Amino acid sequence: MGPFLYQLIYCSRSLLQKTHRSQNAVIMAFGVIAILGSAAYLAYMKSQHREKKVYVAIAEDGMEQLMTKKSKWD
Repeated sequence: MGPFLYQLIYCSRSLLQKTHRSQNAVIMAFGVIAILGSAAYLAYMKSQHREKKVYVAIAEDGMEQLMTKKSKWD
């Protein structure tokens, strides 16, 4: 590689440094929002299952079913 190529790489880094930072910030913000949204959705679904007092049971044929929790006192 000649000196021209090194100069070209150095100039492109210095000229596009702000652009790369802003793009990374946007992508990072999108990722954080996606992860937090997923965690919030999972927490919401777990709270709904607790309110309805249901659990996942596996039947004899291997199918998963939502069953309501029953007390031994009922």
